[in-house]
Amino acid sequence: MKQLAGYAAMFDSLSQDLGGFQEVIRRGAFDQTLKSGDARFLWSHSESDPLGRVSAGGLRLSTDSTGLRFELDLPNTVMARDLLDLVERRIITAMSFGFSVPRDGDTWRRAASNGLPLRELVRIDLKEISACAWPAYLSTSVTVRTEASGAQPVAAVPFTSRDLDMKKRRLRLIELTAA
Repeated sequence: MKQLAGYAAMFDSLSQDLGGFQEVIRRGAFDQTLKSGDARFLWSHSESDPLGRVSAGGLRLSTDSTGLRFELDLPNTVMARDLLDLVERRIITAMSFGFSVPRDGDTWRRAASNGLPLRELVRIDLKEISACAWPAYLSTSVTVRTEASGAQPVAAVPFTSRDLDMKKRRLRLIELTAA
């Protein structure tokens, strides 16, 4: 079974400029919502494109010192196969998330470095995570892994036309040697 894995949100990392302000997610922000929530995995925040759900068992969420980690068992749908291809080709490499902020779940202050207001998220009600082309947090990630391997996701390593040429030469040498 094919799976996607990675980080949907990053702790203590500044977001991009979100229209005149930036955000930072603090450790512990997802603790409450992971205990009681039922987040979905969507394609680019589209409610009409669901690919997984915590309560259905195909989406697993957890936090570690880096951020909000996920694993998704891909369903047998055209959309899932399309997303898998986009991730394998490294066209889609990032994640995002949809959320609301409960009362006292955030604080605002001026950022020292660029002067933009900074929103610190200390408690988040997570609604969904999404594979996307334009993430707010550039350090998020999504990669492919196989369930049987149990290996951590590894980014695809690009190869050059020279590498491909060398592989063709080796294959030709094997063919000639076998003849």
